[in-house]
Amino acid sequence: MIKTCPQRGKAKKTLLIISQACLMWISFPSFAATLVIELSEQQPNGVIHAALYDQSSTNWETQPLQTLQTTKETIVFTDLPLGQYAVQLFQDTNANGHLDNSRSGIPKEPVGFSNNPSLLRGKPSIDKCWINVTEPLVTENIRFFVRKRYADTEE
Repeated sequence: MIKTCPQRGKAKKTLLIISQACLMWISFPSFAATLVIELSEQQPNGVIHAALYDQSSTNWETQPLQTLQTTKETIVFTDLPLGQYAVQLFQDTNANGHLDNSRSGIPKEPVGFSNNPSLLRGKPSIDKCWINVTEPLVTENIRFFVRKRYADTEE
């Protein structure tokens, strides 16, 4: 009769469990996504301020998930869980660090929102701006808008 070493059996079992866990980890897809925002119709000068909101946000006044500033024509948000996101942007053309509005609340500087909703009735609700991020890489184009009355004016 052949006796097996109890420790050797445990070692084989442990190795088998570890190898199966590694195979499962490798076979699962990555749940981190990248959202690339391509910008169009921005002014030649000015810092672009971007705010990213996740699906738990109910309006634009909630705390954004991420914010960033750039002068580039592309914005990249990385390591996002799959889900819905909304983006609002403005371009600070006079370098004062905030969005300038007229007395009636109309932005004097370029603004943009994901899904490029109409701005005829004012700032769109966050519900009109959701982007479905269901793939590892999603690209969205956001076009800047500025009222012609305020385009190319300095105060």
